[in-house]
Amino acid sequence: MDKNASHFLIPPFLIKQKRKEFVRHLFIIAITSLVITAPFLLLAFNEFTWFIKFYLFGTGEELQGISLWRLLDANGVSIPSFFLIIILLFAIVTLYVKFRGESVWKMVLLSMIVYFVFYPKIHYEYYLMLFAVAIPYLIEKRNLVAMLYVVSLLTSITLLIEQRYLDWKTTTYAYPIFVSIAIGCMVAVDIILIYIFYHVSKSKTWIDSVEENRA
Repeated sequence: MDKNASHFLIPPFLIKQKRKEFVRHLFIIAITSLVITAPFLLLAFNEFTWFIKFYLFGTGEELQGISLWRLLDANGVSIPSFFLIIILLFAIVTLYVKFRGESVWKMVLLSMIVYFVFYPKIHYEYYLMLFAVAIPYLIEKRNLVAMLYVVSLLTSITLLIEQRYLDWKTTTYAYPIFVSIAIGCMVAVDIILIYIFYHVSKSKTWIDSVEENRA
């Protein structure tokens, strides 16, 4: 998840910048990225671009993780990763346009929720980042914080099933039942996240007030 953290943090901060600062920061990011990636592109093009192909197009290896999409894919219901990522990118861009006047924290949290719903390669430990962002933001809303604990429980159940039945393949006992439970857990997780998204998009919290006062 650490490799994806900047994807959520940088855009909201850039959106808040004035045009001159926006262009300057964007230029710095582009040059820095080019300097870092150029040697790998020149010396190990195939190996380096493998990550792009895998994470964007889903080629190279089978889907891994505990996302609903991965569980469905492992059971014959395959939705192309590229299609899901296109939806994800469209949703995030739309989100930035709609909420550009809101707090950075809100934009980060909303974009992360969209990511967790649509990205097909979500791993269990990724949720730590979501909780780290969501809990401080929602701390005044006990019901929403409780829902995050439910998400933690459901993803833990899914992980136990996913590892034994899909990753390690150490057991096949009652496969349809347990894998169906895992799928049901992740459907419930996505429903909870969508509910939290709706609530966050419609309300303000103490962090929003702090950012407004600073502005």
